[in-house]
Amino acid sequence: MKTRFLLVMLMSMVTFPAVLMGQCKLDYSNYHIAFQDNFDTYTSVAEVGNNWKFVEAPGSYDGWGNEYYDQNQVSLQPGGILRLTANRVPSFNDPSGKIDLFNSQVRTLDYVSGKLESKVYLDPGTWAGNPGGFTYGMFEIRCKLPTADNGTWPTFWLYSGPTEIDVIDNLRLNPARELYSNVIDWHGINLSKTNKDDYKYACGIQANKLNWDDLSTGFNTYTVVWTPSRVTFFFNGRESHTIDASQVKTHPHPATIIASLQMRRWSGVNQAQMDIDYIRVYKPNNNNYNQLYKSSSEFVNHNVSAVAPSLPGVHAAAGSLVTNPNNANEVFYRGTDDKLYFAEKHLNNQWSIETLPHSSADTNDRVSGDVTFNASYGIVTYRGYDNHVQFFGRHQGWYHRYVEQRPVEQVNDEPGSLTNAANGDIYFVGQDNKIHRFVGENWIHEVLPYTYGSTGGFLNPADYVLGDIIVDRSSTIFYKGFDNRLQVFFLDGNGVYTHSWIDDDFNTIANTVSAKPYSITIGDNGRIYYIGADDKIHQFVYEFGDWHPSLIPHNYNAPSLGMADADKAKSNIAWDNFHQRLEYGGYDGRIQFFQRYNGSWHHSWVDDYWSTDEFSTFSNIQGNVNRYASLSINSAGLLFYCNKDNQLRYFQYEPCEKLNPVSGSTFNLMGELQPLL
Repeated sequence: MKTRFLLVMLMSMVTFPAVLMGQCKLDYSNYHIAFQDNFDTYTSVAEVGNNWKFVEAPGSYDGWGNEYYDQNQVSLQPGGILRLTANRVPSFNDPSGKIDLFNSQVRTLDYVSGKLESKVYLDPGTWAGNPGGFTYGMFEIRCKLPTADNGTWPTFWLYSGPTEIDVIDNLRLNPARELYSNVIDWHGINLSKTNKDDYKYACGIQANKLNWDDLSTGFNTYTVVWTPSRVTFFFNGRESHTIDASQVKTHPHPATIIASLQMRRWSGVNQAQMDIDYIRVYKPNNNNYNQLYKSSSEFVNHNVSAVAPSLPGVHAAAGSLVTNPNNANEVFYRGTDDKLYFAEKHLNNQWSIETLPHSSADTNDRVSGDVTFNASYGIVTYRGYDNHVQFFGRHQGWYHRYVEQRPVEQVNDEPGSLTNAANGDIYFVGQDNKIHRFVGENWIHEVLPYTYGSTGGFLNPADYVLGDIIVDRSSTIFYKGFDNRLQVFFLDGNGVYTHSWIDDDFNTIANTVSAKPYSITIGDNGRIYYIGADDKIHQFVYEFGDWHPSLIPHNYNAPSLGMADADKAKSNIAWDNFHQRLEYGGYDGRIQFFQRYNGSWHHSWVDDYWSTDEFSTFSNIQGNVNRYASLSINSAGLLFYCNKDNQLRYFQYEPCEKLNPVSGSTFNLMGELQPLL
């Protein structure tokens, strides 16, 4: 392939702040397959020659590394896989006399390898001697790259003479973790030159696969869409970047598809392999290149913790973070050191994180759970080390207080035992498993006047409070009882609390609540949504004077994602009022949601980056059984959470295109832009 490190070295060395790359999804709906080879019907390599050319002398010496090509290095493997194999051979000088650009000497050939060139001419040639190929389209390869070695050079590219598009051009220091792509406008320049005048315009970008499996562990899909106005690269169906004609022009001449395994003599391996599952070409319906081929907005992930990597991350316990409902730019969280932290987004969209002023002598003001926000008084409430309700407020700086001047009443240590009402009252589950509250501006303490254990249920005392206490705007209290059933305290006409069961079907366990923390939330129109004991999402709707249960209709099973029941709920169910949807942490450690439209419920993933665990809420794709990472949704619909690495992150639905990154930049395939090394 014509591109090499020379192009990279000529580009500016630029360092970038932590901004987001494009993460738009590839959309095939306006395109159709015009050519494909799945390599699964051939009985011999010779038959592969129906679609592909095997280079012969002198073309066999037309590599750009220290290799020559031989058809015998192309083989068919079980499962419809075509393999390109490079083997080390005794070194000899290139008979064609080709110059090695790395040392300006005649090239030595140290490997024999495999190469494919397409001989399908879908679009006619445009100059003498050019039989044709593919002019524009969507080009895709699913392949497994060689294991990490800085001398292996796997490639997949398009070459038409004046235009070259490199989808994979991996002569990198760590080619199993680094993906290099390029767009070049040769535009009739003298191709025999070896300096920067070789090309007129070029834009090369490196994307790093930092997490999860590397590019040699399994098969990944690499796609490029080439249109008259732009070139877009995708990795596993997600946009990495787009280059339009204002940066690098391409030319309407048919291209040859090339896949090869090039090698450099300094490689430390005697053999390398590149396995290809399929190669496909798509064309737009009605040959209309103005049709969409990707989404315009997606759930883009942001890493708040990146602004202060030296500070402790978010505690892994459920209920460790909360957003300020009065200010969408503020988030509070319990750190891994049990101190309270304040993250704030400023006008320039930059975040800052600070530690709130805890006592250096008395650790009782540290956080032991249930970080909540009291919107009426603008304070952050939480359960302290001593199990008392404490808070941080602001008045010419941060200050710390206990809700009680002489703390007496202790909060239950079960997650979900503390919450705030819209009027500023504070409700909590006491150590006696009863409902307590602090009432009014002076926060007078009282226990709800009710005799627990006197009525209902088969488990005595069934009506004691197990956890997940929530209060709606009318000060109605919902909770999970000792019998794992939904129960309620509501105010009667005299302002006195009355107890009842929402789930009073004591002959069945069909509607019982999961024992996992934070399994209940209040949604639209007063609906109660909850994770059932079956780890599915249920709801209770109050209609015609009674509560009516139902299971949100969904077939829970997603084996295609590599895990059965991946879409079942683990914990942290939360209602997103901005987007009117129900979000939760799934078995697979990923954030998912249900949303109603056209009268029906529909399920989807917020985090559907299945080739990485970077954004997952649990420590691995199976989900750590002892971890229930926190979710909190702000008034603008930003979904904040603690990821598997204890980072404070959020998903925001926003424009996702990464257009015209500076040539030579380097970024993560699934996350933030990284500095070029």
